[in-house]
Amino acid sequence: MAVNSSKYAARSQTIDNMIWSLASGESFWTFYEVITWWLIANGRVGLLSETDDWPAIVALTLTMVLWSQLHFYVNHRLLHWGPLYWAAHSLHHRNVNTGPWSGISMHPLEHLLYFSAPVLLWFIPSHPVVVVARRRAGRTDD
Repeated sequence: MAVNSSKYAARSQTIDNMIWSLASGESFWTFYEVITWWLIANGRVGLLSETDDWPAIVALTLTMVLWSQLHFYVNHRLLHWGPLYWAAHSLHHRNVNTGPWSGISMHPLEHLLYFSAPVLLWFIPSHPVVVVARRRAGRTDD
């Protein structure tokens, strides 16, 4: 990990990566999680029954695993488009020597896009287990 480098906050890649991951990444992740759980808890999205709708829950869980991967791919390709790359994604790619904090060390615009996969569940009936499965599948880095 880079130390004494002026391209990182506090001249430390680890500290810089921790700042971006915790201050920006966790804020956006928490935002999407809170909205999703609030919508489910307040009946704003349809809730599938685990006894009556288990085939739909299984199908939706598998679909969300695929959706998470497609969502990541499309957003990542979009972020490699010139203007977005230099405005946001280049911050992530400064980490040539990657470490435990590098994967989620991103610009806030990238966090906004990257963690938006559960927005799909705001519009279709779901179940809390699908939200958890989507969250686990969505942990993909470059």
